[in-house]
Amino acid sequence: MRHLNKTLLTLASLTLGFFSGVSPTLGMTLFQGTLNSTEQSLIWQSPFTGYIDLSTTLDTVNNLTFQILLDGEDILGNLDINSTNQTNGQASEETSWDSYLKVKQGSIIEFLVTPKDPSQSYNFNVETNISTEAGLVFLSTRTNSSFDHVGFFDGSKIYESSPAYTQPCYWDIFAQDCLAVNSQSGVQASHTLGTFLHLSSDPNNSPIQNREIVRFSDIPYVSSNQVELMLAYIQSQENRPYISSDVNINPVQQKGYDFRRFSGIGLIERAAEQAGIFNGQGFIFNHLELIHVNGTHLASQVPWECLSVFPTTIECRSDYITYAYYTYLYRTQQFNTLDTLHWLEIPTLLEIPTLSSGFLHYLLNHYFSNNSDTLQGLFQNVEFLLTDPLGRHLGYTKEFGLFEEIPNAFYDRGEGKQHFFIPERLEGQYVIDFFGLCNAEAVAILGDSSNGSLIFGCQETPQERIDYWRAIVSGRSDGNSNKVSAPEPSSLLSLLVLGAVFMGTGQQFFQRHNERRF
Repeated sequence: MRHLNKTLLTLASLTLGFFSGVSPTLGMTLFQGTLNSTEQSLIWQSPFTGYIDLSTTLDTVNNLTFQILLDGEDILGNLDINSTNQTNGQASEETSWDSYLKVKQGSIIEFLVTPKDPSQSYNFNVETNISTEAGLVFLSTRTNSSFDHVGFFDGSKIYESSPAYTQPCYWDIFAQDCLAVNSQSGVQASHTLGTFLHLSSDPNNSPIQNREIVRFSDIPYVSSNQVELMLAYIQSQENRPYISSDVNINPVQQKGYDFRRFSGIGLIERAAEQAGIFNGQGFIFNHLELIHVNGTHLASQVPWECLSVFPTTIECRSDYITYAYYTYLYRTQQFNTLDTLHWLEIPTLLEIPTLSSGFLHYLLNHYFSNNSDTLQGLFQNVEFLLTDPLGRHLGYTKEFGLFEEIPNAFYDRGEGKQHFFIPERLEGQYVIDFFGLCNAEAVAILGDSSNGSLIFGCQETPQERIDYWRAIVSGRSDGNSNKVSAPEPSSLLSLLVLGAVFMGTGQQFFQRHNERRF
């Protein structure tokens, strides 16, 4: 067999075009190449996950086989190229092929022409074009977590709300050049797609670990008119100040409803609301944007059962929540003495935002009813493992490893912070075990759309719960598919409503992990 000279071609050029009826946009050509020798193949490697459009035209020649390989698999089924109208071996007709493909970051598409008779040579020409369309571009700087940041790609440039970019220029992986980017903080359109995907001046090194483009034409409930309205709103807010998405910045503030400042995710979600997506709720239903905290547990003062199953018994709430809340108020100097606290009723403490780029990405790919019974958790500096009514597990600890057994659940972890979301909660018991509540600034956040509880303070994980998880892990390693039974109902309660949040002593709460921090 002949040796094939494989050439990796870089991405190139912008071409005008409309995508799936959504306008105004630019359709971006990622790759253009020509193949006219059986000594060579064309190779394109995708720098992101997402859908692409692939268009190929070839002058057909008898006795040639044309292949398009996606990660080594022939997606044309070894198409034989045969022509009945030839002159001196040269075909007078063309064959064209268009496709809509899902690629992963790092996927390789190879275009290959081989003669059936290697001793013969033929004249032919293959032209191919790979393009993408306008959409939302998601970035992550961490390998074990979801996305940190999101931008609006109009087919030409990226619109975003971001802190100031500090490097003198940023490498464009398509143009193969280092381009200047606006150094001002706020709503801007400074990046090309190529610089945004790389975010580094060094051509060979990038802080970005994961990249994905979700095209608007692939979101079934978004119309072309709504995309135009989103773009128009974002453009009307250019140069407005950036605001972080820390946990003490509520969704109203992040989305610019008060002082017209925007977090990265807040800008995108506000534009979706302005465009009327889901009747003005945007991509993320309003009740999923935060957890209402109306109960607090000081872990050192409550039985483990009051922490691990929700809602707690009346005894747990009446005996322990009041004490924890009063203690919190005293420690944060909202009252001078504990003597006056018994006159107070316990109000809703906080509304903790769950807005994040990773959560938005998840919701774009998972559909469920607005009335679904949901469950969420946010955690800092404490590990957790969750068991659902069917005995399936979710969470991570250093000792017991990663569990992702609950279908359609969202789970994001990284840098000491974790977030889970279960869209359609089952009837029955959900049991959560905490590992590390005695760590500095440890906090657990558990809640649904209307109720939540704050858990902080030190309590060691009971030995019986550690033994339970050791048995689970042992069953895994032994190949035993039988699940270890959940704790007896006599010691636990049915889970109807969840929620939790952390407040430090007069300082910021833990920072949310949904913003670019590089």
